[in-house]
Amino acid sequence: MPGAPGAWAVGLADGVPETCASEDTSLARWTFLRYCVLGLIFLSQVLKLRWGALAEERERERRKREGQPNETDESPGPSDSLLDKSYKTHPYSEHPNMTLKIAESRLFESVLRAGCLFVLTEGVGLTIYFSMSAVMDNIAIFFVEGSDVCATVKAVSLYTMAVVTFLPNVFLGSWLQRKMYNEGQFPFKAKLSNKVLFVLIMAFVTVVSFVARMLLVYKGGYQNFMEWLLKNVNTHCKVALAVAVPPMIDGIQSTALIMTGSHAKPLLADIIDGQRNMKNQMVKMEAKLVELEKRLKNIETIPDIRSKLGPPDGSYSYRTPKADNCWIF
Repeated sequence: MPGAPGAWAVGLADGVPETCASEDTSLARWTFLRYCVLGLIFLSQVLKLRWGALAEERERERRKREGQPNETDESPGPSDSLLDKSYKTHPYSEHPNMTLKIAESRLFESVLRAGCLFVLTEGVGLTIYFSMSAVMDNIAIFFVEGSDVCATVKAVSLYTMAVVTFLPNVFLGSWLQRKMYNEGQFPFKAKLSNKVLFVLIMAFVTVVSFVARMLLVYKGGYQNFMEWLLKNVNTHCKVALAVAVPPMIDGIQSTALIMTGSHAKPLLADIIDGQRNMKNQMVKMEAKLVELEKRLKNIETIPDIRSKLGPPDGSYSYRTPKADNCWIF
């Protein structure tokens, strides 16, 4: 079986049926599809961030040309500060310098910088999970010996089980990314230490999830169950299923991890939004006070009609300079 080292390794395993050779060879040839799907998902998110950065910069320039006040900073500060850039949305508000460079760079450099921004913000969980999981999955499918089933059955078993075993990465990411990675304020004082700790925790959870998946598939009987389901399926359909399932599961996992990262909005962005809303309310209150002051001035300009009014019995009354507050009859 030249040209398919993964299939060759599986073919040498004890107990593997000889009929698996053609299936495993075909599967090994199409393994690259899952990487194509991951690459397309990653590229789509990077381009989305780049377009968002361009839109944010155009909006900032428009406000600058029209002379609109900065909505997030009333005091002048350094040109490269977060508040001075006036980027409103996540993740641009946390990385204003990188956002500005994305908007000002040429196409290739801009895409590269947008990729870095994605890895640093929304895609940190995705990067950690797939950089480790993709390698371990291929090792488990093609190089783990001792299993008496075809690689096609292994692939379908491992990836369908991955829908469940990757959930701890989603839950921990949504819980810890904001505190430890975005804000960097928990549990240590040093921001870099918290970021490194977050990466290590997510990597450890990925490894533990993978080990749990291997145990459930190989020791828990899930692989035997999948083999029973696929025993009457012909070779071409079985290969097609084993080729299609991994990219589909990768798409589900990628979407969930990206959503986790995009909704892990840091506290600093919440503070800026709160400050903006408070300032808008203050502007409205100030406008109401100005209107009320104008009304009070109008009331003060009305002539004092008390000098023209008489007492209740109808007699004429007037004020004297000496007794301005007395009625003279």
